[in-house]
Amino acid sequence: MPFLQKLFGPPNIKRLSARRNIKGLLKALGYKASFVRVAAVRAVEKLKDARAVEPLITTLKKHPEMWKAIAVALKSLVPFTDAGRCAEVQALVHEAEVLAKIADLKSGQRPSVNSPSIFRGPRLLELAASAELLGELGDLRAIEPLIAVLRDESKMLIETAAEALGKLGDPRAIDSLIAAADKILSEAKFDVASRTGPDGEIYERHPFEDGPLKALERIGRPKAMQAVEELRQKRRELQKRASK
Repeated sequence: MPFLQKLFGPPNIKRLSARRNIKGLLKALGYKASFVRVAAVRAVEKLKDARAVEPLITTLKKHPEMWKAIAVALKSLVPFTDAGRCAEVQALVHEAEVLAKIADLKSGQRPSVNSPSIFRGPRLLELAASAELLGELGDLRAIEPLIAVLRDESKMLIETAAEALGKLGDPRAIDSLIAAADKILSEAKFDVASRTGPDGEIYERHPFEDGPLKALERIGRPKAMQAVEELRQKRRELQKRASK
């Protein structure tokens, strides 16, 4: 097979897709080059052919790094799958989505020294969407990756990760949520001067610490609830100090 692949070159995914050549596309899932496999997965997804379920599962096992693309393809095939296989395919979709989103967070949550958050706008939105979905999926394997996000420099991303951790409700996140809320409050600017723009308009401060605080409330352990009260008291004191 490798010799033939070198001799004839990569399959023309666009042509195979246009001809609805499902057999050719499924064969392309075994091609050595990852860009060909990913293109084949995306083409198979559009054809909505249930014959692709088994080859996609096989590809998933051989190339776990392709979880993200294969999850989308399998999800699109659920309505076209035999009733007896639906539960299995849905379980694989869940598995794929969890691992894909965890991998997404691990690959892009921390900026480099030369790449501050102001230049991460679109990527931050993608990461926030991954964090949010992990909270919805309810898989506890997401706990550690989400905790790691609480150390990010983006307060928006921290808030989203905290909300996801609150939905998961695992007490392992308590200490990190407390630290995140405390750090946000310590860096917050409550005084009017700091919130006045160049046009003289006073901007409302967004309470990013509410994400970790609400997560702690959802977890509900005594340590979490005590921290919530102490952090809210700290916020009241900072607000009072700033108003003088």
